[in-house]
Amino acid sequence: MVRSDLACFDEYIASFKTRSEPKAAVVFYGSSTITMWGHERLALQMKDIPAVNRGFGGSTAEQALYYYNRVIKPLEPRALVWYEGDNDISAGYTPEEAFLISERVFAWALKDFPGIKLYLLPPKSCPSREALIPAYEQYRRLLKDYAQSKPDVFYIDYIGMLYDGETLRRDIYLDDMLHFNDTGYAEFSAVVYDFIKTTL
Repeated sequence: MVRSDLACFDEYIASFKTRSEPKAAVVFYGSSTITMWGHERLALQMKDIPAVNRGFGGSTAEQALYYYNRVIKPLEPRALVWYEGDNDISAGYTPEEAFLISERVFAWALKDFPGIKLYLLPPKSCPSREALIPAYEQYRRLLKDYAQSKPDVFYIDYIGMLYDGETLRRDIYLDDMLHFNDTGYAEFSAVVYDFIKTTL
């Protein structure tokens, strides 16, 4: 069942055409966690990894699938970093539905770009959506199992940085307790960079 307004990001997606980006880069694709990373900050924090930001905040896996041909295919990425799931489950998708849609994007990328590497970022645990964490954990398990079953597909487990012991941290989020602040992005990017650098 379609729960997303698939075309609602048309204007934002069109703005990507105004940016000249290198092909064969590492493309970060997903919802607001990618979008709010920003183009410049992402490039800076990925250091010597050529990184392209193609996030569009508020998106779901179904919308990422819908825009794949317009956003991802023209870039011919060397690697694709995926972040969806937060909004899917919040919007009423089950973890299994969100994963099956995500898997279609993965299958397209693996077919379209032989030798591509996929990096799967699981949805984060955050104070504002604490009630959804059990569903997020189910989706994470599906992503992790998929990565373990495929060559050149990697699951980046950064979830530990979100906790102080068993308590969710609040110091790494903006006031909305949903999106990372500068401290959150600094810690998050360090984990992501180190993982990609050693596997790319």
